[in-house]
Amino acid sequence: MLVGGGTVDPRFRQLIADATGLPLVPVAAPDAAVLGAGLLAQGITRNPHPPRTGSAITPRDSMSALLADRREMHLARVRSQRES
Repeated sequence: MLVGGGTVDPRFRQLIADATGLPLVPVAAPDAAVLGAGLLAQGITRNPHPPRTGSAITPRDSMSALLADRREMHLARVRSQRES
C-alpha cells in the first residue's frame, strides 16, 4: 500500500514502484497515514474499515534494472570511501 502526501503525484508513484521493483497500490483515502497512526496508537493493528484502493502501479522492468545498477554503483563508491 502506498500512502502519504507525495503519493498523489503519479510520477513519484511510478518512481517508487520502479525503485523497489514491486507493484504498489495507492490508498484512495485522504489522511490515511494519520488514520493509521491513530489506530496504532490505540493498539489496533487491523483497520476495521479498510480504505478503498486505487489502481496498482506496476514497475517498469527497464527502469527497475537501471535503478538497481545505479544503486550498486552508489554503494560501491560508499564502500570505497569508507575503506580509504
